[in-house]
Amino acid sequence: MIIIGLDTSLTATGVAVLQPEPVPQCAVYTITVKPTTESSPEAAELRRMRSIVARIDALDSGPGPSLVAMEGPSLASRNGKAHERAGLWWLVYEHVTEVWQVPVVVIRPTARAKYATGSGNAGKDQVMLAAARRYPDFPITNNNEADAVILAAMGARLLGAPIDRLPAKHLEPIKNLS
Repeated sequence: MIIIGLDTSLTATGVAVLQPEPVPQCAVYTITVKPTTESSPEAAELRRMRSIVARIDALDSGPGPSLVAMEGPSLASRNGKAHERAGLWWLVYEHVTEVWQVPVVVIRPTARAKYATGSGNAGKDQVMLAAARRYPDFPITNNNEADAVILAAMGARLLGAPIDRLPAKHLEPIKNLS
């Protein structure tokens, strides 16, 4: 069984490829793609998004994943490029469901934070610290990778192969996913 956690981003997409059994192992990646110069800014963004999808696709060598856990859009986010971030999210979602033909569970950012820290309002650095402490054998180097690992761990728990022991408070978001 393989679970992939995806934290999509135009600047640094986090990917975790988790094999929970027999001993939890996780490969962690950050995908960065610089914008290109095109005839229009829209064409440049589309090329960038397609490049991110292609880099995610290249990670699927060997047996395909059983599940992909994707962080849902942060609808309250005040960061720029909301339109472009939504476009990337949908391109990745389409690729996973249509090309890989793998089920996707969409996890709200607050659910990811609560699973990691016990608080749905935890910041990205708090989530990263919790993930690094909980999974010291996983090569987490940044917030995006930490988010992807947490998403993959949530996916493993949904499939009945938890890789961690957590207090009940941390598990509340799982009840809303199953």
